Amino acid sequence: MTIRFRWAVTAAMVVLAACVSPANQPAADATFAQDAKSGRIAAGRSRVYVFLGTLVINGHERDNPSASDFFINGVDVGGVNRGECMVIDLAPGTYVLSSKERSSNPPPVQAVTVTLEPGSPLYLAIDVGITTGPVLPGAIPTLVAQSNAPPPATGALHPRNVDGPQRVHAMKIVLPDEAAMRSLVVR
Repeated sequence: MTIRFRWAVTAAMVVLAACVSPANQPAADATFAQDAKSGRIAAGRSRVYVFLGTLVINGHERDNPSASDFFINGVDVGGVNRGECMVIDLAPGTYVLSSKERSSNPPPVQAVTVTLEPGSPLYLAIDVGITTGPVLPGAIPTLVAQSNAPPPATGALHPRNVDGPQRVHAMKIVLPDEAAMRSLVVR
């Protein structure tokens, strides 16, 4: 198989995955959305901002089009689509965060453990890296905090807060599933 053909097949798979099962989260009311975009966090709480980041196919970057579900401590709290940011207020503590692409054949997911401090925001982009060579066939979704650097080639998790606030400002703010959030346990 030629490199061009493998790239075309991979791109077609990504486009098909992006068309499968969009997330359907409730929109935040105007007051909460304004507070979220301004960075105001309730006293004694931490805030996580989750949005789709970058899709890298064999080194070529573009916006990640694939709707993805977001998990906290193994609980699916909802999904995000392109142009949306899920804003989650949590009690300070340690959490295991991960994502899963909404497709019929989702690629493997790697989780990250974070400790959230009171009053601190964490901006997370769901990035996907795809390589069609013999070393790493398929896709590896990666949950990484958004930065201006390209996503890690290995698919590792590297939380960083650089341009998250600017990106979130232009997005529709959505909320996590209330029932799922009630079932969370802080570790």
